[in-house]
Amino acid sequence: HEQSACELDLWSGKASHCRNSIIDRTFIENGTRWIIDYKSSEPNANQTLEAFAQQEADHYREQLLRYRKLFATEASSVKTALYFPLLSHLELIDID
Repeated sequence: HEQSACELDLWSGKASHCRNSIIDRTFIENGTRWIIDYKSSEPNANQTLEAFAQQEADHYREQLLRYRKLFATEASSVKTALYFPLLSHLELIDID
């Protein structure tokens, strides 16, 4: 993929309020920037995959929005997602 990176270390903010962000996986595919955050969490025994994914999406939406803002100068569209490798599940997160 174009501009592919893993564990991409980016800094944002002003000198007095700098913030470090490490993006697990990012790349451009067909003109779209992908930002993917890996999570090792799993649903509890009483939770469906759908309910678990929604809970995690709600929890990490602000973090993904912050990551997305780091690429605000790019003209390409941006998709954000959580990836759960233990579940082999990619959850697209709508942050528009």
